[in-house]
Amino acid sequence: MRPPEDALNSAAVGRISSKAKVWIILFVVVVFILPTCIGLGGALLGIAASVIGTLVAIFASFFGG
Repeated sequence: MRPPEDALNSAAVGRISSKAKVWIILFVVVVFILPTCIGLGGALLGIAASVIGTLVAIFASFFGG
């Protein structure tokens, strides 16, 4: 008779040390979350820069004569 999957998973998690859990969390943050934030931030900066550039061009055409 085999134990249920949940019991196996919790036993496996229990065997992983707390230091390993910290490293796993750090790895996930650095590999997945950080690049996403940097990419989104870069996209937002690019959008903001293009909007500002467009506004400057519009104002320059009005005030530049």
